[in-house]
Amino acid sequence: MAFAAHKVLSALPSPLDPDAIYYVRDGSRVRQYVTSSGPSPVAYLVQDTALVDEISTARAGRANLNERLTGISNIAGPGAGGRVVGNFYDNAFQASAATTVAGVANRIEIAPFFVNQPCRFDQIGVSVSTAVAGAAGKVLIYDSGANNWPDTLAFGSEDLDLSTAGYKFSSVDITFDEGRLYWVGFHHSSTAGIRAVPVASLVNIGVNGSGGANYMSIIRRTAAFADAPPDPWVFAGSELTANASAPSIRMRAAAI
Repeated sequence: MAFAAHKVLSALPSPLDPDAIYYVRDGSRVRQYVTSSGPSPVAYLVQDTALVDEISTARAGRANLNERLTGISNIAGPGAGGRVVGNFYDNAFQASAATTVAGVANRIEIAPFFVNQPCRFDQIGVSVSTAVAGAAGKVLIYDSGANNWPDTLAFGSEDLDLSTAGYKFSSVDITFDEGRLYWVGFHHSSTAGIRAVPVASLVNIGVNGSGGANYMSIIRRTAAFADAPPDPWVFAGSELTANASAPSIRMRAAAI
């Protein structure tokens, strides 16, 4: 039997016609219903599931907040607004000025990195503020796992020379996916100082106790610099570190 279409109504009629399409006014919107066959037809609201999914993602979702980061990342790093090709961005959630952090041999420091749109970069590195002869370091990028803690290693740079001041980088072709959480940071070989994201410009990842006065800001681990970076990371709560700046991972934007 062919479908019968009905003009816009104020409400679904009773009884319903089988194999019919109804258009029902709901405030300023019009909802579309289709009915089943048989002597007791049922009306089904027609929805564009792709559109619903898109809206859910844009609004950060309600059912699975732990995995829906798009909403909050619309105002987060790497910087609000669009990407300007050739400009630099880093892992600050919000910021007005960078600080510095002194390295400690064999220390890894990583922090959350929210991405609000696809971002492609052709350089990644750090800005050395205090050089140390023979010093080196590696930029690390981790994907987040199902619980949003760092998981598999997505990128590890070659050894960057920190024996002189200035911007030290790797040439790369990296694209970060929209609406995802990554963990970015640095593996130090010595005490060389690099530019850093201030504590107040980082996302808090917990409070240091029920009566604590400081927020957890980074994950810190000791691992031999000569060894390969941990992969997978295998998160441990004891590595959460309060009131600590994060290495500023500088990235140069490229055209998508």
